[in-house]
Amino acid sequence: MELVILNPKLLWLLLSVPLLIIIHFLSFKFVRRGAIQFANYKALERIARKAPVSTNFILLGVRLLAVSLLVLAVAGTVVWYEGKGSDYDFVLALDASSSMLIEDFNPTRLDSAKEVLNNFMDMIPKGLEIGVVSFAGTAFVEQRLTKDYAQVKDVVDSIRVRPIGGTNLGEAIITASNLFMNEEKGKVIVLLTDGRSTTGIPVEEAVDYANINGVVIHTIGIGTEEGGLLSLANVTLSISEKELLNIANATSGDYYNALDRDMLSDSFSRISTTSTRKIKLEMSTIFLVIALSLLILEWTLINTRFITLP
Repeated sequence: MELVILNPKLLWLLLSVPLLIIIHFLSFKFVRRGAIQFANYKALERIARKAPVSTNFILLGVRLLAVSLLVLAVAGTVVWYEGKGSDYDFVLALDASSSMLIEDFNPTRLDSAKEVLNNFMDMIPKGLEIGVVSFAGTAFVEQRLTKDYAQVKDVVDSIRVRPIGGTNLGEAIITASNLFMNEEKGKVIVLLTDGRSTTGIPVEEAVDYANINGVVIHTIGIGTEEGGLLSLANVTLSISEKELLNIANATSGDYYNALDRDMLSDSFSRISTTSTRKIKLEMSTIFLVIALSLLILEWTLINTRFITLP
């Protein structure tokens, strides 16, 4: 379960809570000082014995709780929790950076990934929508959500290594998440990469964005333990498991380490049967109703049970 504030800047309004406490005690002290000048001390003593807990504290507590809930309602409070369901869509985010040309998979990581991605579309339940994003130093929308799997396969086959240097996992996550806008179904990104974010948007920011929008991210790290030689740069590269594991864990997804072709196929097979989705619970309306009820309660108490007699 995760609590998300859609407009966190509005939380500064919670500073009104300690301000209300200060005003309450200052006004209470002023009123009491004036009342004592004309008080019947024996009567006050009897009342104090009958009311060990000051009604002022009760009213103050009700008021502070109401104000706090009003602020949380205005700030847009949402609770996301994990649930089970078959009603969800996929966005496939495929790394198209130059490191995907490494030949530790036959013939390359990219070619193997594209073939397995196309097989994946034969595994998932019919009727789900699929989108495709490719990324290198920046992200590209290859296909918006569609139920036309044949078209998606053609799009995947057409993906080539991008000339823009680097691997921008952060932008890939945000771009893929945006394809789900206005979707009420479960949202699942399958992020396949060699796992080295080297440029662009920080991954942490992108993960926060995905969580705000209720997106589950399954990550797949493709590459052997030894890595492979990137002939264009004459350097050896391997996957960064820690980064991919962190992305998956932070979004209620799973991380799969595909060390060979069979493990890559198995990863997609397991994802195709996933039933985990994030369910959104809007708390703003609930908090607003409770806050208004508390304000009505305070008004009722002031004018009935806790009425101040002259």
